[in-house]
Amino acid sequence: MTQLLKDLSSNQLHRFVKPLIFSCFFDIAMAIGENFEKYLMYAMPMLQSAAELSAHTSSANDEMIEYTNLLRNDILEAYSRIFQGFKNSPKTQLLIPYAPQSFSLFVDLIYMEKDM
Repeated sequence: MTQLLKDLSSNQLHRFVKPLIFSCFFDIAMAIGENFEKYLMYAMPMLQSAAELSAHTSSANDEMIEYTNLLRNDILEAYSRIFQGFKNSPKTQLLIPYAPQSFSLFVDLIYMEKDM
């Protein structure tokens, strides 16, 4: 997880690799369930930052539209799997601070985007 988080922050890593890192987040979250708790404080802000970035990305060309859609898809998938990993767990309340600002705000931003 530490290396994945570092890779997300890297300017040297090609941007098309970063959505794949979010895919790794959801694979890890589903595999370890509520034990993903120790990564929440790192993973959720990264997802939020990527969601904000994807909301303000220019749709100037087809490559950028493809990248933005890929990123958004993987962010939504990551949120979904993290939330599913905590399903039926007494630690579910740990997600409450992230739910409104993360998932619903992100979905609203996507819905309001007319070009994507």
